[in-house]
Amino acid sequence: MKNTFAFFDFDGTLTNKDTLTGFTKFLMGDRYWLTFLLFLPIFISYKLNIINQNRTKKLYLYFFLRQYSEKTLIATGENYANNIIDTIINPNILKRLNWHKENKHSVYIITASLKYWIEPWCKKNNINLICTNIEISDGKVTGNLLGRNCFGEEKVNQIQRIIKAAQLTSIFAYGDSIGDYPMLTLADYSYDCSKNTNSPYTLAKKESWYAE
Repeated sequence: MKNTFAFFDFDGTLTNKDTLTGFTKFLMGDRYWLTFLLFLPIFISYKLNIINQNRTKKLYLYFFLRQYSEKTLIATGENYANNIIDTIINPNILKRLNWHKENKHSVYIITASLKYWIEPWCKKNNINLICTNIEISDGKVTGNLLGRNCFGEEKVNQIQRIIKAAQLTSIFAYGDSIGDYPMLTLADYSYDCSKNTNSPYTLAKKESWYAE
């Protein structure tokens, strides 16, 4: 019997909205928009492909989360997880995730977002989590990444690390963006959960388990 793994991207795949942005707004309130004005040139550079996703992510964390205490991120993250995440979950993808759980597959959320608001939701739903981590010094966020951004090829690296000890593995993968394409290519069964009709991967919304 094969060991079956299912890897789900979080933002835009399992959820209908980006939770890094959503959490930051939830954390900062009106101060988010003042900070965003300072961040705007970087955001525009990213949209124009002048700087890449990894660099943009590092700068976003530096601008928005630097100097917050980890205690604040943990408390606010639990609040966000308990009150917001379930309201933005795509029910079709959640149904598919639960199908994997019912079939005793090893289910993982694999995301470039941070653990503070996703981990409480994963624990509540008994799901494993792989994510991007940030550096904490003296109890506060430095704005630096701890390790690599869990995006693109790094998702493949993390998946290979998990499955290397398993034999005769079968991999399902669910994503919605080019940052997920490497893991979709790696998987035996790949589903693009976006609205990109030109995707090289199977569109989730065309599957029988996806109800419009």
